[in-house]
Amino acid sequence: MKIQVKENVLGTHYWSKCPHKEVSFLKNEHHHDFWIRVECEVTHDDREIEFLMLRIWLQKHVIEN
Repeated sequence: MKIQVKENVLGTHYWSKCPHKEVSFLKNEHHHDFWIRVECEVTHDDREIEFLMLRIWLQKHVIEN
């Protein structure tokens, strides 16, 4: 059995060497929504891993770094 949590993170980047005229605006800094999903294997359904604790872990170890 698996549980999962997802978190939406707003990020920015640019593609300085974008070779396509149609999307040349990508050479400028622009925003994206990035979805991060963590999936964990559990052996029972009695909160072996608490969803909220897993989400806190995701925010602390992945998003804040």
